[in-house]
Amino acid sequence: MRNLLIAPMTEEFVFRGFIVPALLASGMKTTIVCWIAPLFFGVAHAHHAIRRIVREGEPSAVVLVQTVFQLSYTTLFGAYTSYAYIQTKSLFAVVLSHSFCNWMGLPNLAFFRKTSQLHGYRHFLVAVHVVGLVAFFKWFNILTTFPNQDILLYRTRL
Repeated sequence: MRNLLIAPMTEEFVFRGFIVPALLASGMKTTIVCWIAPLFFGVAHAHHAIRRIVREGEPSAVVLVQTVFQLSYTTLFGAYTSYAYIQTKSLFAVVLSHSFCNWMGLPNLAFFRKTSQLHGYRHFLVAVHVVGLVAFFKWFNILTTFPNQDILLYRTRL
């Protein structure tokens, strides 16, 4: 319930519903907004890393690597949902997308294990992941540089 409904609703309401329009109203370009807005989300969750190191005594190097990885994929997803919100003006759409993402989780990389039935295809599967990431960055940049006529909707006095 928390990960599929409450968190997506509250996070998208704050990070897309408030931050994205404020950044657009400041005059930032769409591409910049799409990459800056997700960083607010990452910073807002930095306290988890501190808690894991200080209270739970986890090794700081492990926590740092995991935190950088988490910040990387949440930034990618945040850029996508920021763009989707700018284009659709629909919080419902990005909440639904966020819920689906939480439900699916991260890609399963078990094919790296020698015991996996997919281990023989690991090079192909890695290539597909890399092609997907490269295509995302290439097309995302192209899509966000198109002029958006509705962008003036956000450029009102705050």
